[in-house]
Amino acid sequence: LLRAEVQLRNVEPQIKAAETGLKTAYDALKLQLNLPLDVQIKLKDTLEYRSFNADLDSLISLALSERLDLKSTDEKLEVLKKTVAIARSGNKPSVFAQWAYQYQRPFGFEDKWKGMWTFTVGLQFPFFDGFKTYGQVKSMEAQLRQVRYMRELQGKAIALEIRSLYRDLEAKEEALKSQRDNVKLARRAFEMAEEQYRNGYVSSLDVIDAEVAYSQARLSYISALHDYNVALARLERALKAGSESPSGTSTGMEMKGAPASAQGGSAAGAAPSHGQHPGGAGF
Repeated sequence: LLRAEVQLRNVEPQIKAAETGLKTAYDALKLQLNLPLDVQIKLKDTLEYRSFNADLDSLISLALSERLDLKSTDEKLEVLKKTVAIARSGNKPSVFAQWAYQYQRPFGFEDKWKGMWTFTVGLQFPFFDGFKTYGQVKSMEAQLRQVRYMRELQGKAIALEIRSLYRDLEAKEEALKSQRDNVKLARRAFEMAEEQYRNGYVSSLDVIDAEVAYSQARLSYISALHDYNVALARLERALKAGSESPSGTSTGMEMKGAPASAQGGSAAGAAPSHGQHPGGAGF
């Protein structure tokens, strides 16, 4: 009994810290949603695992075609190309034509109303403008080359970003699978300890140790599940940076929702009582 009470005292600060962190997270969410901090909100969904099915090359291609920062640079390139073309026309010959209709009285030497059409056709050719056009063209071409270089660097940086986020997501998924297996083993050990305790082979302290290990394994799984979902959200956002959050269909990633193997908050750190298994873990 004393051992269980000590364990409870050790867990209580962790529970308090978790509750404080939850309140802070709610306040941060209200701030993002532009809601008053005194408004009560309740989340309807739970932390769950979403698998993804997309290869790295297709994700990089998708990002290079959908990223808003790249689209903005492409628009700058098109504007500069047209500006260069206009600047180059500054030392080219140009043809102009104009016409006018004049209706007046007196008309010439006659005191009457008469009309007359006037047509003018001309050719302009700038022989020398002090290298003004040449300088403008060179300046615009330099800007065009600079933006093209920036566009190339942007593409490489985005490809590197997607590659890094993809690998991080793979690592987080492997860690999640490992923690899931660990929870199964810890649960099995806890059940065996209970069975041995009922048969008189082990003491209650051994059962408590197995409970603690099981609870810690579940907490580690929940933490790994959180890290995985954060990594997935970062990858989704990077595919269309600055736009609306892409769904699984729009990003080309096949998302499959599945109930969480362990729901956040279901294992606050306290060990379950003997003979009971926390249903939130699903193991």
